[in-house]
Amino acid sequence: RVLVELTEVVNRWLMDASKKKGFSEEMALESGGAMFPFGSYRLGVHGPDADIDAVLVAPRHLERDAFFLGSGPVTAFHEVLKGHEKVSQVQPVPDAYVPVIKFAFSGIQFDLLFARLAHSKIDPQTFNTLEDKNLSGVDEQTQRSMNGTRVADKILKSVPNVENFRTVLRCIKLWARQRGVYGNVYGYPGGVALGLLGG
Repeated sequence: RVLVELTEVVNRWLMDASKKKGFSEEMALESGGAMFPFGSYRLGVHGPDADIDAVLVAPRHLERDAFFLGSGPVTAFHEVLKGHEKVSQVQPVPDAYVPVIKFAFSGIQFDLLFARLAHSKIDPQTFNTLEDKNLSGVDEQTQRSMNGTRVADKILKSVPNVENFRTVLRCIKLWARQRGVYGNVYGYPGGVALGLLGG
């Protein structure tokens, strides 16, 4: 439910930003954009207290600076988040190796990345994260921002039985957590790295 609410916030920003760029409402709607979760959430092995990683994939007329800093009449996304009653702990990190906005939505921690593609339109229903052509003409920050969702989707596509894979990965994560050897922050494999091992 939280992800649905956040998607609504994202979609409103996409529409508003496109219209402030001079698009009509119809053109703004057609240009689209979409948010894709990745990491343990996308793999289907996240816990109730786990954070959610996601990337906002935007069409070419919406620049990274507009998303992180605001540009002309376009409001930065973190400012939109700060005005939402269910959002707290908003921390934009635009200069990180992989630029990110960290925040809590209804108490759930999110890391939201931004990827600006060279496409004029992004259809959430048909967009395929695994198509290499989507990375054509993009900068390194966008490539890095797309890595997470591409890796997670590739893992799910590669395993012969997704449910068995998820059961194994949950067991490996539990084993690693109980022994204090889990988490990228601590120098140990995280969910996706363990997913590669489990796959």
